[in-house]
Amino acid sequence: MSGKCRIWKYTATDRDLDAPSNLEKLLEAWKELYEVYKSNSADRRRWITFGCGGGVDDSKNNPGLDRTDDIKKGTYQVLKYGVSYKEKCVKRILYTALITNFYPLRTLARYFDDINDVLWTKEKYEIKNQPLPPGVRVFYRNGVFNLYDAVIGLTGAWFNEDKLRRIFGFNFLKEKLLQ
Repeated sequence: MSGKCRIWKYTATDRDLDAPSNLEKLLEAWKELYEVYKSNSADRRRWITFGCGGGVDDSKNNPGLDRTDDIKKGTYQVLKYGVSYKEKCVKRILYTALITNFYPLRTLARYFDDINDVLWTKEKYEIKNQPLPPGVRVFYRNGVFNLYDAVIGLTGAWFNEDKLRRIFGFNFLKEKLLQ
């Protein structure tokens, strides 16, 4: 290799996307491909979105969080990050989120609807020596954590933390894109 610096390979793409009309075309193309995926029809354009043009799929070829393996791995990583870092952050300013290109369209009801509000804690955060009804346990609020503070995709999102909604919500992104 000579002493020359490598040039960013996407310079032309960056330049093209700086033009608002080109960015608009890109967003329109993205929307069109998303609608093709959403319809679940055997449309050749599906190959562009995730490499599977057929109607039968085992989810191994699905994009984003419609891929069940990614949901499982991501959920473990969110929990591990929470235990390893979020819980240890004294200021409680670290958050956990699954971030993806495609929001879970096909898997949302099956895999997320019943766990999107799961909380976790540890016994050390329990408030003891207090009279409580049988079967009731009380924990310090700063010792109870969301499993997911957010799931964020380019095609949708849900938030369990308002701060993340303000930062990553689509209204904020729309404002930034249109500046």
